[in-house]
Parts: sequence; C-alpha cells; structure tokens
Amino acid sequence: MVLLLTKAQRKPFKAATVGALSMSLMGAPFAVPASFAVESPAPQQITAAQAQQVQGIPGQYQIRHSKNGKIFIAGSNRDMSTSTIARLDEKTLQIEAIATLPITRAGTGYNAGYKNLGAFGIDVDDENGTIWVTNTRDNAVSVYDQNNLNLLWTNYGAQEGDESWIEHPREVKVDAASGKAFVTGRYFVSAIDLKTHKVEKIKVGGDEEGKRYISMNTTIHDGKLYVPERTTGKIYVIDTSTFKVLQEIQTHADVEGVDVLPSDIAIDISEQEIYVSAQGSYDRQSGESKGNSGVTVYDLKTGEYKKSIPFGKQALSLVNDEDRDLVYVTDFATGKVGVIDGRADRLIGEVQSASKGANDITLGADGEVYIANKDSFAPDTTIPFGMDYAQGTLTSKEETADSITKVKVTPGNMTAENSEVEINQITPQQETFAGYPAPLTGGDNRTLTNVSYNDIAGNLFENDIIKLGEKSITTGYPDGGFHPLESIERGAMAAYLYRLAGSPEFEAPAESPFSDVPTTHPFYKEIAWLKATGITTGWEDGTFRPEESINREAMAAFFYRAAGSPEVQQKATFTDVSGNPFAKEISWFQFSKLSTGWPDSTFRPHDSVKRDAMAAYMMRYMGNFDSVKVSAPEPAK
Repeated sequence: MVLLLTKAQRKPFKAATVGALSMSLMGAPFAVPASFAVESPAPQQITAAQAQQVQGIPGQYQIRHSKNGKIFIAGSNRDMSTSTIARLDEKTLQIEAIATLPITRAGTGYNAGYKNLGAFGIDVDDENGTIWVTNTRDNAVSVYDQNNLNLLWTNYGAQEGDESWIEHPREVKVDAASGKAFVTGRYFVSAIDLKTHKVEKIKVGGDEEGKRYISMNTTIHDGKLYVPERTTGKIYVIDTSTFKVLQEIQTHADVEGVDVLPSDIAIDISEQEIYVSAQGSYDRQSGESKGNSGVTVYDLKTGEYKKSIPFGKQALSLVNDEDRDLVYVTDFATGKVGVIDGRADRLIGEVQSASKGANDITLGADGEVYIANKDSFAPDTTIPFGMDYAQGTLTSKEETADSITKVKVTPGNMTAENSEVEINQITPQQETFAGYPAPLTGGDNRTLTNVSYNDIAGNLFENDIIKLGEKSITTGYPDGGFHPLESIERGAMAAYLYRLAGSPEFEAPAESPFSDVPTTHPFYKEIAWLKATGITTGWEDGTFRPEESINREAMAAFFYRAAGSPEVQQKATFTDVSGNPFAKEISWFQFSKLSTGWPDSTFRPHDSVKRDAMAAYMMRYMGNFDSVKVSAPEPAK
C-alpha cells in the first residue's frame, strides 16, 4: 500500500513514529549513524538503490532548477581563467550548452593579462526566460538568456560610490512577486528591479571596523526575505516591498564561544518552521570541527529556537521538499548530504554525494535534488572554454572538472514496526561523460574589458578605439595611451587580424617563412599565421617588413583575404585606383562599406594607415562579417 498524505494530514505526525521511504541515489554510499536508532521518535526507514553521478564543469559553485526541465550551474576556477555557465537536461544530466563568459582585464605590469567575468551565484527567472548570475570577484551582477546564454545586462564596471555598485555579491534570488532580484554581499542586500535594473540597498549587519558583514544564501516566503549574516550570526527578516527589517533572530550555538556562521535558510510551511544551516567552526588544515555545524530550527512566527540537528563539519546549503516533508543539507567538508525528516526534525540519512565539497543543492519538479560538488571529480579533462591568460582568447586546455549528483527520495509504505533504520550500502553509479558541447560566444557581448586610454578623448574614432580594446584586439601602450595618430606597423596588423580570428590554435614553424622576421619577433606567431593562411604573401624578396607602416592598399588586400577572397563584381568608384594591382581588393573594400574614401573621391592607396582609422576598419569588419574566413593552415614542419 502506498500512502500519500496531504500537508494537513501530515502535521499530526510531527512528534510521532513515521514510516518508510524508498530512495534512489545518484552518487554514493548512504549511511546513518547508529546512535539515531535509539532516539525517539523513530525515524523514517530508508532503503538505498543504484544511483547517478556525472561530470560537471570546473569550479562549481551554485546550481538551480528551472520550470522547463533544465539545470543551470555556474562555475569559476581560482584565477577565473576558466569560468562558465552550463545548461543541463534534468533527466539525463547531459550538458546541453556552455556559455563563454565575457573577458576582463586582470593584473598589472608584467602580470597583466585577461580573465573571464567570474560566475559564482546563480538563479533562474522563468517568467522572463533569464538567468541571474553574481560575478563575486568582479563586484558585478549579470543577466543571461536561458536559451542562447547570451549576456543581456550587467553592471560590470560600476565603481564604489556608484548607485549600481555591489560589493562582493554572493547569492542572487529572483522574486517574481516583488519584481526584484535580491543579491547578498558585504554590509548590504541589494534589491535589483527585474525590468529597469535599478539597484536599492538594504543594510544588514553592523558597522564595527574590521568586520566583514556578509549576508549569505537567502529564501523568500510570504513577502519576506530571510537573510543569514555570518558575522553577527543573526537572521534578518525583510519585507520584500518596503525593504524594512521586520525581525532579527539570533541563531543558537550548541557550543558557546564557537562561531555559528549561518549559511542558508529553508522554510517548512506545513510545520511553520525555519531551518538554518551553519558551518560552525571548521579547521581546514586539521580537518576538525570545533562544533555548531548542522541545522537549527526556529518557530516561523516568533523566531523562537526549537531544536538543533548536528550534521557534518561544515554544513552549507539547504533545500526543503515541502511535498515530502524532507529537508536536505550539504556538508562541504565531508561531501555528504544530510536527509532530515521535516516532521520529526531529525537526521534520518547521510548521502555520500562526493568525496568532498558538497557545495550547493536545488530541488527538481518531482522531488529530485541536484547537488553541485567541488570534488575534483575529473582531474584531466579537456575543456573547450578555457582562457589564454596572455591573449584573452578562448582555448582548449586541460582542467579539473567537478561532479553533479542526483538524489531522489519518495514516500513509500508508512509503518511503525521497525524503530531501527536499515541502510543498504551501495556503490555509486557513475555515468559516462558525453563531453562538452561547443561553447556559445554570447555575440558582441562576449568581451567586457574596461578600457581607458589617455589620448583618445575627442578623436573621431574614439568609440571604435574603445570597442577594439574591449574586444582585446588591441592592448594599447604601457604609458596608458593608444597613440591614435601613429601609423600602424605591418607586424601589429598581423596581430590584429590573428586576434580578430579568435587567436586560433597555431604552431608556428621552427624556421621563419620570412627572412626579416626572426622566430624571436614579438609577433612571430601572428605573422607566421598570416602567411600560413594566405592573408599575406610578403614581398618578392622574401621579406615581410614588419616594422614598416602598412599602406591602405595592402590593408584592403589583407581584409579581403580574411573575408575569404569573395567574388567582386563592381569596380571601385575611387578616382585613383585604376590600374592598381589591388584594384579588385579595394573595390571589395568599398562596396563592403568598410571605407567611403576621401571627400575628393580618392582612396589614396599608398598612404599609411593611422591607428585610429584601423580601429574603425576593424569594427566595421566585425559589424559586417561574423568571422575571419580562411582555411586552417597546414601544421608546422
């Protein structure tokens, strides 16, 4: 017999003996401490079955479920040279799409390079078909399209003092009822309007100097936002419309004098209770806990402390399955997930989700829970969305990937015959990894590098220069300038085109194809690539002349070949290109709307190209052509 209880029917069982559950585990062994067998009331009986664990993405932080059957996960490695958002199918856990996140500058001086805009916290807005992401180390929040993972909005670049600036954003929670996305961070919770993106600040924590008041994972219930704050150990209850703090709840410490560090909140509606997870005091070096790790329970109306449920060494994330009266809590230190009977408020099982780092958890539509682990599950994984630190370009590289675990507990026979919990030990079922799909570029919003050159204000092509820098095609000069009126050298032109092509993988030959370009030249790889792809042929004497200024006719030829040498049917209307060896290329250049020439109807093919004009040509090319269309060069010999 299967007995399914309504919420009203379940409530009287709160302090009584409850029955049986069947569990389908994706991940690992399932165990319950023996001491629980003698406690009263008797826990629900659980049996374990075969399970599912799959490879995820590097550096996983948070995971969320959407109403359309998708799982979204955000991840960033330590230096953010690898950072992405992945979309998975909820049933198969196969990765459907990978976003390549925007690029930002990193470091200064000899350490200057590039990194991804880091993805850490994540939530879904199903009504608007978007994903909200916190870029914690960049003090930014971004919004992406669920379908194509394109960037729709970001406040990246806001500086301290700006209204939209958010310090250390950690978690984002979308609330359709209030029309706001609530973002936790240092000192404040930020409320961002879902449509206008206006940012309003809600103060939590104190002002004591040297203290980092950090709000953590939140939950929303009945028009109230519940916010745990690490430093004070308080729970702040905030009205989602007025932003007034309605209540402050001091979390309970089982071990006095030891930090509580509350991390996450869950609301049990049927039992009118608040669950708070706490990391307690955990020494990562020794692997020992000084106490207060687990879950504490409070009355939803009064905030009165009711009970402690010790669990793990560093309890982190919570989720409540209201329909099944189950609460799940992750333990980062041990990789376990605790299963709590929501009626008896007691731990009834421990799932070994991963070897370590059970980080975040989300609830699916049918009672499944999905866990993002930071467990170094696959140490030698080839990823297609890595970052070349020096160039700021997408590259394939070896990286360590984490795992995703799927767990489902469903109500079974209700029985009180056996007061002991019987657990079957199981071996995890690890699914074969299907591989990462091709990265999604996110269109023109891929690169968000902040660019500020000190010598371009008022220049006719100022916006083009800034955009070229944002695309990481130019880096400018060490003195902070762009030098817009200087002529661009042929070597630099090669570098521009190589970066325009996405800095493709290319092994330059051991012997230079040009007599005047040594293999030690700063742009040797780029010049060799230009030759290997046929974009340049060099001079008849076997030279490339990298330090010479590129003239306008050669530039037109370079762009023409980069576009795939298309058929040209119209002749240029310029008065000074008849008989020019590059007349065809110049004609294409004109009718592709890359150049209108001079007011006197000339093109001036022998003039050198200034750096500001080159920025304009590059941006026009990117606006008219979606790629550099050349055949892959032959491997180096």
